Amino acid sequence: MTRYILFHSFWLTVSVIIFLVPVRHRSHAPLRIVLSLLIMSLCNVIVQLCVPQLLLRLLLAYWLVTGCFFFCANLQWRAQLYCSIWVLFLYGGTIQIFVGLFMKVGVGEMLPLPGRLVASIIVFLLYSVVGCTIAKWMTDEGDYHIGPRQLISAFLLLGIDLSTIWQFVELRKEISQGAAWVIFLMVELYCATILYLQHELFRKSAIRQELAVLNHIWMQQKNQYSLARENIAMINQKCHDLKHQIQGMRLMGSSEERERYVQEMEQSIQIYDSIAKTGNEVLDTVLTEKSLYCEANGIQVHCVANGTLLTFLDPVDLYTMFGNALDNAIESVKGIEVPEQRLIDVLIYEEQKFVIVQIINPVSHRVEFDSEGLPISSKHDKDYHGFGLRSIRHTVQKHGGILRVKVQDGCFYLQMTFPIGGSEPM
Repeated sequence: MTRYILFHSFWLTVSVIIFLVPVRHRSHAPLRIVLSLLIMSLCNVIVQLCVPQLLLRLLLAYWLVTGCFFFCANLQWRAQLYCSIWVLFLYGGTIQIFVGLFMKVGVGEMLPLPGRLVASIIVFLLYSVVGCTIAKWMTDEGDYHIGPRQLISAFLLLGIDLSTIWQFVELRKEISQGAAWVIFLMVELYCATILYLQHELFRKSAIRQELAVLNHIWMQQKNQYSLARENIAMINQKCHDLKHQIQGMRLMGSSEERERYVQEMEQSIQIYDSIAKTGNEVLDTVLTEKSLYCEANGIQVHCVANGTLLTFLDPVDLYTMFGNALDNAIESVKGIEVPEQRLIDVLIYEEQKFVIVQIINPVSHRVEFDSEGLPISSKHDKDYHGFGLRSIRHTVQKHGGILRVKVQDGCFYLQMTFPIGGSEPM
């Protein structure tokens, strides 16, 4: 009996480890994991000894597992409950099935040592497959994005599974043990399959929604780029005309009033005469557009950029990428009270066969990052914000690049790294 209880506690611990390893952990993770697994195993042994009902033992095991995830995993509470459901499926379902292989069907005697070794190998292979596939595939960079509907449907499947276990206990009194195991196996595989398919459907639905928003942003930026290009062309033409008009006025006379008027005109168009010249027409367009806005709002933009390094990018992708990045920087520095600190640095240069794009701006507030390493929007309507950096990351990755963001020394750094000449869009 003691060996049987220790066997169950061991595989419950292994089940937790399989689903705990791929997720994000709290601080001091090794110590937390060791302590929580020891406490969970000890409590499970006590439950196995003191609670005779199988269904109640499984329910108590579920909450022990949930406590372990709460103590070790840096996940939302819904994700912790969801992971515990998968652990219970693996432990209380599939393992219970293979435990039956240790007994001669209908006899209740232990199999000989070779038979027990074969059953142990089967259990080990099952856990290896689950650990290398399902447990890793379901995480999204160490996190689970579980909504209320997905959690409720998972609990419904768990309820079906537990009720099947209860019926299994009753059926053993009326039909052969072998038939009961077959029925339980079929229901268990069905519930586990539905749970995994449900997870994939919810994840694909979330991806489709995010892509729909990104495509919408992309189309908006495309239209904005076309309009901005027309505006810049019109500004260039107006500047050219004004210069000739000023020269003509100076030739007409030299009165002080006229000269002062001419100087005022020159000063008023100075902003339009500072068109960005980086060697890339698209980059010039977006930088000039944003620089005009910054000049009107007391924000300094310092640009040291070799735009010819980015000719491999699609014009709309380039415009969208820099438009979103500069919009985020402008939004950040607008709230800074000290005018001298409202500045944005734009750097584009080549380093060790890579094109480096850096956009740096001061930050006056604490920046928090989500599970994907992107800043969390500080705006109240978060459902409609935060897609700018996701759009940038999508564009960077499409061209074989890497996006990095960090806060250091009171400044926010956004860095995009591309191989020289880029790569084929993925």
